Amino acid sequence: MKPPSAPTNTLPSGGSTPSASTTFPPFLPALTTAFAIGIFVLDSLTKINMAIAVLYVVVVLMSVSFCTQRGVLAVSGACMTMTVLSFVIMHRKDYDDTSIGRCIVALSANAITTFLAVRMQSATKSIQDQAQLLDLSHDAIFARDMDGVITYWNRGAEELYGWSRA
Repeated sequence: MKPPSAPTNTLPSGGSTPSASTTFPPFLPALTTAFAIGIFVLDSLTKINMAIAVLYVVVVLMSVSFCTQRGVLAVSGACMTMTVLSFVIMHRKDYDDTSIGRCIVALSANAITTFLAVRMQSATKSIQDQAQLLDLSHDAIFARDMDGVITYWNRGAEELYGWSRA
């Protein structure tokens, strides 16, 4: 069985996702913030006729790795606020149907992505909780991949066979 890779950063579990086993690079929150600021500057200072603010969905998806569900909602809210603020900065009194449509598309994409990301976090947490129940069993439980390599080894298997997970 392969030993697990050493985590670069972990979050404490507090009943919400991500769990204690979740790892992420320590620079990811800063990179996510920089990306969001870059999108805001690009969207606010350029006259590109595209829904640049749709890129905020990437910020929301990046935040799933290191934020709880409330954190993801806060990031999404901040991205939506920046979308509207950028819209006001760029268009001031020149609101046309096309620019309003792009703003609505960006806000909708952000809302849909947030909804799906939070649901995914919840489902992942549920699966992790169920997997932890396997360690409570006194029966030996292990799983192998298609090559026969053991990918999971519970405490019951450790006790029965005398080999640790590592």
